[in-house]
Amino acid sequence: SGATAALAARTVQRNFDYSSGEAMWRDVIRQRPENARAHLSLAVQLDAAGRADEALVEYRKAQRLAEHVRSPDLSFYRYSLA
Repeated sequence: SGATAALAARTVQRNFDYSSGEAMWRDVIRQRPENARAHLSLAVQLDAAGRADEALVEYRKAQRLAEHVRSPDLSFYRYSLA
């Protein structure tokens, strides 16, 4: 049926979105750009891939967002920048 085809197409898209940790966190950020944890997780993925300059940008975004909402995890975000 049409509904089944639509659901199948959405599943294929979601599998593409989550094909890697980086892709997943970029999708989360696209949906919720203010999510500090998503920026931090993307930074970790980028850092692990040897993309330190890109990771630093995301670490800083994560810290700035965590400070904005007075996150109880703020010390963790600061530690991640060290």
